[in-house]
Amino acid sequence: MREAAQQHRARLGALAVEQDEAAADAYLAGEEIGADVLHACIRKGVLANAFVPVLAGPAFRNRGVEPLLDAVVNWLPEPGDAAECDARAPFAALAFKVASDDHGAMVFVIEP
Repeated sequence: MREAAQQHRARLGALAVEQDEAAADAYLAGEEIGADVLHACIRKGVLANAFVPVLAGPAFRNRGVEPLLDAVVNWLPEPGDAAECDARAPFAALAFKVASDDHGAMVFVIEP
């Protein structure tokens, strides 16, 4: 399975570097792309709606929670990344937390 995972990782890396011309040129030249460049390319692709990253992992003992939160911080838009809003347009906000309790669900949002 390790070989298949490495092939898929290389394929995902190739898709990510398409978001940046310098990174794509380096990749095509056979240079190894660093993690910081890959993160920047993924963020650029997410902000451009070119793709959506999907993570999978266990929540048991919070083992998969930390990588998920790191991905949210590194890749998803910040409130300053949102376009200026129009007061006449329908309400739009960035949801950053959903909490459920005995009284129902609550969604915490930031208006861009």
